[in-house]
Amino acid sequence: MNGLKIFFENPGEFKHPKERAWTKLVQDGHGKLSCEVVRQREGLGYRPAKIYLHSDVGGAIVSDHDDWDNELNRFLLKYKIRAISNENEAVRYALMLKAFLRRPETRYGDGYFNAVLLEMVEKTFSESEQLKSKLKEIGPGNPNHGRVYQDCVDMIKDAIATCALSLLNDLGYDRPAAENILANAMGFYLDERFSLENKKRLGL
Repeated sequence: MNGLKIFFENPGEFKHPKERAWTKLVQDGHGKLSCEVVRQREGLGYRPAKIYLHSDVGGAIVSDHDDWDNELNRFLLKYKIRAISNENEAVRYALMLKAFLRRPETRYGDGYFNAVLLEMVEKTFSESEQLKSKLKEIGPGNPNHGRVYQDCVDMIKDAIATCALSLLNDLGYDRPAAENILANAMGFYLDERFSLENKKRLGL
């Protein structure tokens, strides 16, 4: 079956088309590089997120962008490219959390996943006043601590830890800054997941 050779003999690795264009810019080392994630609200939802790469050479900024893509973001993390601000970094990591948490959400279903997530956030982000306020709006999780509970906890913990370690190891933030960005990212994630901003807009 000669046609199968393409799968077994050096099939190569897929690269996002924009990655090819950005690699030269990143590797040339000219100017200060940063990225920016743009998520604009539209009605009660969001337009598709965009990710920008900015190159600042002596105050002259050159930018290029594409739709948000996990692979493209991983490429930027590989080259240790931070967002333009800590707040924007939190938006970026909220999208990463959303992607990483999709697995336990799919496996255990919305209701149970939500309950375990809320319990974990209450326990682990207890020093964040912003998250305390959001949890008060949402209400307690109170999940059943049955046979799948620990597996769900471990999957959620792994997703959050992946983001935490990425902030430290990929982007080199110090621990206090990384903790603050992670808490804000979780805040953005909960806001969207539980429609907190939409409820305020609708007066609910």
